[in-house]
Amino acid sequence: LGVAVHEIELHFFGGAAKMASAPRSPRDEALIALAGPAVSLAVAAVTAAGGWVTGDWLGLLSLLTTINLMLGLFNLLPALPMDGGRVLRAVLTPRYGMLRATQIAVRVARALAVGLGLWALVNGHFFAVAMAVFLWVLGSRELRLAEMLAGQPRVGDYEVLDRDGHVVA
Repeated sequence: LGVAVHEIELHFFGGAAKMASAPRSPRDEALIALAGPAVSLAVAAVTAAGGWVTGDWLGLLSLLTTINLMLGLFNLLPALPMDGGRVLRAVLTPRYGMLRATQIAVRVARALAVGLGLWALVNGHFFAVAMAVFLWVLGSRELRLAEMLAGQPRVGDYEVLDRDGHVVA
């Protein structure tokens, strides 16, 4: 779609493309965001088919199917900065503009993070607590970036801005 990618960082939760520029349109953002989960779901389909053909229902192919299916579905959750959150923002942008769409997508992400965090604490799933914190922190970072791009930087607790709105300390 004409967006240059410098590199792709792979994390436990998936990957993140480091793009040289923003997508040209909300449609492009949605298509780019859907590519990651689509690959995960395609890999799940291929490994499931391989398991069916080879009879490997409980072996490595089954494990790869499960991991890729869960990864693809997890990344479709409408929580920014995950792919589903980017799709949500892309859907909202034509109506509300990029900044307001990002604010809404971050609110959804924070609600999901709080729900996930509470569920995880009650059920003793501490890895899920870390995922909830991850959603909150990275969603906040996305909001801050959108504010800066919109020319509305928000000053943090310990930040000093110069006259042009750039953080100097």
